[in-house]
Amino acid sequence: MPTTPPHPCYHVGCRALVASGPYCAAHARARQPARQHAQQASKAARQADDPNLALAARIRSGTAWQQARRVFIAQHPLCCDPFTVHQITGPRLSQHVHHIAPLIERPELACVESNLAALCTACHSHVESLVRKGKPTAYLFRFLPDSVTNVLESGTRGAV
Repeated sequence: MPTTPPHPCYHVGCRALVASGPYCAAHARARQPARQHAQQASKAARQADDPNLALAARIRSGTAWQQARRVFIAQHPLCCDPFTVHQITGPRLSQHVHHIAPLIERPELACVESNLAALCTACHSHVESLVRKGKPTAYLFRFLPDSVTNVLESGTRGAV
């Protein structure tokens, strides 16, 4: 399989040859903290502009949510498989708890069990990508017995 020839590191003044990526190992490590700082600054700016984002961040970092998440994963150790892919590959352990009604829109449902779904990393990434694209995702969880889609009409219940 043909490979591209090595090229100089993109860092000004560095003459190291790099086989893949823009920077040599030394400069890639040096750039990492700057990139993380820029991402954190961008996130802080978005939260400053949108109070709902700030509230959602406070809820996610709070002890009540951390406790509710631990309890929920203990009670639901397997991914709920909203895309029915685990029927072929076999069940997967849940590592994430997803809010069916988004936390930004419905913060009062943060710890309500009927608004939570246990997901593996792959399923959670797929659901979150749909959310970022602005596509609805609540229909993926309609098969859950007490899902929030059924509960919203009758009020909230089942707090963790």
